[in-house]
Amino acid sequence: MKIWCTSSKRSRVLLGMFIFLLVGGTVAVAVPFLFIPQIPQGLTEEEKLAAEYAKFRVRQSIGGSLESVITLRLEVASLQELPGHSSICLSIPGKGIRSYTFSRTYVATVNAVTFFGIRYSRFLVVCDEAPHRGRVERLY
Repeated sequence: MKIWCTSSKRSRVLLGMFIFLLVGGTVAVAVPFLFIPQIPQGLTEEEKLAAEYAKFRVRQSIGGSLESVITLRLEVASLQELPGHSSICLSIPGKGIRSYTFSRTYVATVNAVTFFGIRYSRFLVVCDEAPHRGRVERLY
């Protein structure tokens, strides 16, 4: 009888630990998607395309590594306009791959976000005058 009681306590503790880990894991993954916007509000259509391009370039730069598994969200923290012009190619769902030419050069700061909404890395993306190219630099 005592062995059954111990087994029951052990199974309740294991069940409690399992539920705790399940809830914690769900929260860890859900926080970035619920509380961190990908693109700032109030951007023009051209600026939204430049922000999408910045996220696309960061995704490409971390693509084949383990880092792509822990990156749950990419957040465009800032978007600056500079004089000049830029040209980008971007794949838009439902529209396919499109080429865009802007009358400005854009510089975007993109944060990589992992579990619980922790920003673990920052990138600087420049949409410059080279056709369909840009620069991606990791700041930290």
